[in-house]
Amino acid sequence: ASTFLSPAVVAHLSKSEASKINKDGVLVVTSSAHRTQAANLKDAMGKVQAIIDSAYLQWVLEDCMIREDLVFITSGV
Repeated sequence: ASTFLSPAVVAHLSKSEASKINKDGVLVVTSSAHRTQAANLKDAMGKVQAIIDSAYLQWVLEDCMIREDLVFITSGV
């Protein structure tokens, strides 16, 4: 189990990426887009980051936005 993601984000991740999660609960991401192992590792890590970002965004939009007491401030970054 992840120790750096919130349980809510993990729940969204489990739903949206169920086909990429093995029987041990490990998210499996591969890449063979490049000729070198290092480039494929970088590509796979980018995919993992995109998957986590998407799950986090789903959590924010579906769970947090319904709470009226939360205030969202964007920094324009």
